[in-house]
Amino acid sequence: MATPQSQRTARLPHNPSKPIVILHANDVRCGVSETHDASGNATSIGYAGVAALLKQAAQTGTQLQSVGKIVIDPTNGTLTCNLVAPPVSQDADTLAYVKGIKDELNKVLGQKVAYTEVKLIAVENDARKNWAVRARETNLGDVCAVATRAALDTDIAFANGGGVRSDVAIDDITYGNAISVMPFGNSLCKIEPTGQTILDALEMGARLYPEPNGGFLQTSGLTYEIRSDIATPVKLDNRGNFIGVEGPRRVQNVRVARQPLDPASTYTLSAISYLLKEGGDGFTMFKGSKVIVDEQGLDYEVLITYLKDNLNGIISSSSLYGNETGDGRILVKNGPDPVPTPAPTPAPVKPVADPLARTDDPLLPASAAASTLALCALAGAACATHALRRKRETTPDSR
Repeated sequence: MATPQSQRTARLPHNPSKPIVILHANDVRCGVSETHDASGNATSIGYAGVAALLKQAAQTGTQLQSVGKIVIDPTNGTLTCNLVAPPVSQDADTLAYVKGIKDELNKVLGQKVAYTEVKLIAVENDARKNWAVRARETNLGDVCAVATRAALDTDIAFANGGGVRSDVAIDDITYGNAISVMPFGNSLCKIEPTGQTILDALEMGARLYPEPNGGFLQTSGLTYEIRSDIATPVKLDNRGNFIGVEGPRRVQNVRVARQPLDPASTYTLSAISYLLKEGGDGFTMFKGSKVIVDEQGLDYEVLITYLKDNLNGIISSSSLYGNETGDGRILVKNGPDPVPTPAPTPAPVKPVADPLARTDDPLLPASAAASTLALCALAGAACATHALRRKRETTPDSR
């Protein structure tokens, strides 16, 4: 019996003289809140009471790697649980059939799509191995967002960090590598939301920063800043769905095509349908936006097409994707920008007399020649006057 986290009671019909055996697989959490003793009387066990035991066996891994076995014995009131390994021997015909399918599939998955000269990052290269794409911009997040935008020809594209699941090493990129990056096969969608809706979505994606968050948004066609010093203003309902924003926003300086985003305008936006149509990761703000393209293609298909056709099969180390931290679409600040210091008021300028003519003034030779002639004329006149005066002084009076 599957039991949610909140405690419930349930009566299990059984023979009170025989134990109850519950088998489960694939991370199903089982719990019992009521059973019977040997006399048939109801005995409350409670989910909380068996939580410690369930934690040992309820999480069984995936793909039937093991099976959890829980035994409730009403004769003595005990509950035991353990993991049961898969069968040692398997059917030979089934194994051969499965191998044939895998061999054919591997022929396709092993085909080369592109080559990358730089590692494409989904996971942090540290001891904790946290998801980088869920907490910051990465070059792989950029590639996935651009591929989505190119496929649906939109103003903006989002790639949620939870949908990007594997690094890509420096080497050939195969079909299998591309599918490992986006393994869920999500269909794509194109809508026309308002700028305000986009702002709300960015706020939702950044609400848990710096903690990793599957709803963290990698972008194409849009840049934004996260103010880590501002607490998230996002309000959620009891299911984790977005219901609004109250208080200062931590997402700021949002730009589309390098221009400030206009909350009143509409933009075309592409992403997976899980995000835009189904409200996945709590992104309910897109409900009501006009749907232009409904479920076109799969995420890994558009990634393969972008690598082959748009990038001509090569991710160069000198390209936009050459930096593992991305090309600056998402910036994080821990405070406001400093207020610039006003420039000092310049001192008043005193008037300056006109400067003398430059020595290379083209009018200077003519001016100098005219001045020389004038001086010569004056000198000649002065000499003539002086000579006449002397003549009068030396000539006898004619009277």
